[in-house]
Amino acid sequence: MAAWALAGIHGALAGFLAAYLVLLAPVSCHAGTGPGPDLLRLFVHTPAILIAAVATALGTFALAVRITLSAPLAVRLTVPPLLLCTALALLVWADFAWFGAVAGVPNPGLCPADNVPPWWPHWIPA
Repeated sequence: MAAWALAGIHGALAGFLAAYLVLLAPVSCHAGTGPGPDLLRLFVHTPAILIAAVATALGTFALAVRITLSAPLAVRLTVPPLLLCTALALLVWADFAWFGAVAGVPNPGLCPADNVPPWWPHWIPA
């Protein structure tokens, strides 16, 4: 039971991280900010990504547990957390790439034309 709660908590934390990145990126570039877009990101995107992250975490964990039911103990203890972390990392990355880097919106020159902030690692495509 505790493992399910931890999976849900990890999902919520990943959701908050994704929402934070999506809220921070346009502010860093001064692109696509203002009362309308900021409120939309805060009140529509943040709850949606939180729900999606928790659902992804619980679904991935359930699938991983189901797949490893007849596996040895070492596999049952390592595969579900690894799949959970991988799924949540992919969700956060996809969310930032889709909603965080607001392409096509003019900026005052603080970021490149694709509006990917300078603090985003260059080896992770956005």
